Amino acid sequence: MCKTIGATIIGSHLWKMQRRGSDIDIFRIYMEPVPNVLDGTARYKSFQTGETVGGKYLETVNHEIKQVVQQLLSSNVNFVVGVLSPEILDTSDAFDELRTITRNYLSKDIYHSIYNMAYNLYYENVFGKKKPPEKMLNTILRMLRFGIKVLSLDKVEFNAVYGGVSAIKKSLKEITKAYEESSLPDKVPEKPFRNWLFDSRMNGW
Repeated sequence: MCKTIGATIIGSHLWKMQRRGSDIDIFRIYMEPVPNVLDGTARYKSFQTGETVGGKYLETVNHEIKQVVQQLLSSNVNFVVGVLSPEILDTSDAFDELRTITRNYLSKDIYHSIYNMAYNLYYENVFGKKKPPEKMLNTILRMLRFGIKVLSLDKVEFNAVYGGVSAIKKSLKEITKAYEESSLPDKVPEKPFRNWLFDSRMNGW
């Protein structure tokens, strides 16, 4: 049986930007048993599950610890947000340790994940549209503002942000400037995360 290491709320409820009827998005980290790892049956690919509880639809994205470490090492902003979300639903000593490591080793590399995501979402959903979806505008903007705070101040904050196309264009320029001037290290160090992965697997948290 796969063991839950930790789970947090992400999406609009994390940023306090939910609307009536908004789904609750959950980021769950689990660990495959060592026997599954050794015999090659471990499931590493992330997958989604969903259920309705109390009239609310909960959509959970499940990530095995190996996948989580790989994505954190590449500064994937979705994984950074999932691990550092203060809206914690389930935790463990291992998850607490991972949160500390992730927070202590943020790097400039997160810029590329945020900028590419914002740029792609903008040109797929906003560019050329007379009335681009407000939800998409806000999603792009909140991630850009999150990145600016990380890069310029080494702060992790999940604040509601609203704005339109002009605010996004301005923030794209600001995050690039913040990246160029950031005092954060260029890359995430591998050793703390690899050690955490090994210890968690061997100790069977």
